[in-house]
Amino acid sequence: MRALAAGLMVAGLLSVGLHSPGVLAAPLTGNLELGGRYTRSDGAGRSSESQGQNATLRLRKSTYVWQPWFAQVNAEVGLSLTRDSSRVEGESTRATSGEVVDGRLDLTLLPPSRFPLRLWLERRDSRFTDDRLIGSSRLDRTLTRYGLRQQYRSPAAGNYVFRLEETVVEQVDDATQRDERLSWSFSGQRRFERHDLGVQLDQDRTSSEPESRRTERSDLSLRHRYTPDMEGPGSLSFNNLANANRRRTSTPQLQSRFDRNQLNSTAMWRNLGGRPLDFTANARLMETHNRGGDTASEQQLLALNTGVRYRFSDQWRFNANSGATLQQREHRDATGLTSEQSQVAHQHGAAVDFSSQVRTLAGFRHRWNADLSSNYRDGGDGEGAASGSLGVGQSLDRALASGDFGRLHGRANQSASHRVSSVDEAGSSLQHGLALRWNRPLSEGSAFGELQFSDARQFSAGRQARVFQLANLQLSLQQQVSPAQSLSANATLQASRSGDEAGFDPWQPSTSLGLVYRQQGLFGVQRLHWRSDLRYTSDNLLYLVRREDAFEEREQVRWENRLDYRIGMMSAYVTATLTENDGVLDQAYRLTLSRRF
Repeated sequence: MRALAAGLMVAGLLSVGLHSPGVLAAPLTGNLELGGRYTRSDGAGRSSESQGQNATLRLRKSTYVWQPWFAQVNAEVGLSLTRDSSRVEGESTRATSGEVVDGRLDLTLLPPSRFPLRLWLERRDSRFTDDRLIGSSRLDRTLTRYGLRQQYRSPAAGNYVFRLEETVVEQVDDATQRDERLSWSFSGQRRFERHDLGVQLDQDRTSSEPESRRTERSDLSLRHRYTPDMEGPGSLSFNNLANANRRRTSTPQLQSRFDRNQLNSTAMWRNLGGRPLDFTANARLMETHNRGGDTASEQQLLALNTGVRYRFSDQWRFNANSGATLQQREHRDATGLTSEQSQVAHQHGAAVDFSSQVRTLAGFRHRWNADLSSNYRDGGDGEGAASGSLGVGQSLDRALASGDFGRLHGRANQSASHRVSSVDEAGSSLQHGLALRWNRPLSEGSAFGELQFSDARQFSAGRQARVFQLANLQLSLQQQVSPAQSLSANATLQASRSGDEAGFDPWQPSTSLGLVYRQQGLFGVQRLHWRSDLRYTSDNLLYLVRREDAFEEREQVRWENRLDYRIGMMSAYVTATLTENDGVLDQAYRLTLSRRF
């Protein structure tokens, strides 16, 4: 109850004590919420039911001292009570209860200045009790958090932020546990001329008792961006990033440490005039040290990569890349035996692709595309792998019909590809797709439908072709029945199957149906709104197409109704939900009343 006393003291201070010369107090605000629920489940030869009540009170206060620019104060205190009970047929009743009291105080000094300071204190106490026939258990948990945030902002000197926070969590059930965490961070950013500098430092320490576990984490990041002023249509930029990461873990059984240092530098040149040309170069240097118990390992890595992209025209594009990586590893096991490994890996690749302009072909809009790529990769073992691929594709689409019934649009696409590799078998793929789309504007809504079918085939040397087929139908309706009534419906029917030259597996169907009705001013009562949502999902296609093993089919019907009523600062809502899932009927009812002030 210490947090409750502290919260009441804060509220009393802000509502009474601050009414002194030089202090202006804002009105006290908050909300009160009362709720209850009841659920029941029948099926599988047994039934169960549960019920619960909850109450929440939250108070807020905002004020300032002397002047708003000098100090701003925000305080909040809350109380939450819950009671729940559940019973399964043939078993004893289980009752649980909970009490949560929390408070928070925020103080900001000189908020509009260049150096605002923010201080905060937060406290949260929770008590949970679980009563059963065989006995009862209790869990007490207390959280205390406090910290500060100092900021400095200047158009000339940059922006800087320092943050410090400590969190203490104490938990008592069968045993007592205490967790502490102290963290601080510093970040800064400054821009001058054509330079952009940034720094981020994070430090974190945690401890847990009675496990006697300690952890330390520190991360440092330095960032630099430079964009020199160049003559001509080109632009050049340099991005440099340096990282240092430290991890320490200590337990009575083991101590471990991990260090990583990394430097990453990227240069990019872009031609802004004539044909677009991009050139990038990247260098990455990394060093890691890992030690745990009697084992240790080290690693050094140097990676260099370059890339170029060029657009010959609006239809033709080309890109190429090349890179190499030098990696050295050293490992020492618990016996003191040391092993070393060094390898150089490299990879190279190039690709060109073409996308045609849209042309009219027999009344259809026709477009085709092609791409050619090649790659070579050597992982450092001296056995390189080369690969290449070629792909072509085309698409046709057009408006098929239009009238009072709406608009009908069709689309067909086809693509084929072939790939070769020096280490894997060659393979090919062929894909076809067909889609019909219909939409119709209504006077107070719209209707939409789409039918899709796709066929994908994979071919490999010495193997049977694999086939996957998918059929999908989507329908939707949006209708404003009256100024106070609306209706929306949707349906998705889908079936898929796979197979090979020997035959197909059975179709795998699925169905999803939804219907939502909304009405404002129900029964002529203003501010009384009703929403009814009916959903149906199953693993069959409206019982026309079923799975081969009907016992594995899943089917669910869910119907949710909700009534909302608002008047002034008071609101209430009632929900009733019925769910039938594979023969099990679940019922859920909830009532919630809330009042703002």
